[in-house]
Amino acid sequence: MGIEPTDLRFKELKHRSGILFILAVDASGSMALNRMAQAKGALTRLLQQAYLHRDKVALISFRGAKSEVLLAPTRSVELARRLVDAIPAGGGTPIAAGIQKAIELARLARLRGSSQAMLVLFTDGRANVGLGNCRPDGIALAIGEELNQLGAMLVSE
Repeated sequence: MGIEPTDLRFKELKHRSGILFILAVDASGSMALNRMAQAKGALTRLLQQAYLHRDKVALISFRGAKSEVLLAPTRSVELARRLVDAIPAGGGTPIAAGIQKAIELARLARLRGSSQAMLVLFTDGRANVGLGNCRPDGIALAIGEELNQLGAMLVSE
């Protein structure tokens, strides 16, 4: 009497890699004071949840004419919280630059083995700075086209 295949039992461990939350924060002048305080409060609550679920977070700030990654993907929620509290506000609103930077960060994270990324965008939606050089009289149209293209990229990712 030998061991039959039906005698064997296997326990499959579930590998939970967590989600990468890319927090893109509008730090423009129109977000100053009350709106920025609300965004920081929401970010802090989101960071608390990320800590509980062992998710990763990344922080992008956009203002003036550019966006920058303030914090590369990490599990250090405390570092992210300190950076959120210190985000300065002022200047124009380059929403497209923030979304573009988030897409780049998500692609890089995917290449490094992250299975899922989620973009959380904190903005008042008052985009007034585009990615490209365009005439001042056509800026609203150009920004709208850029955001449509980036939205399509987000859907396809």
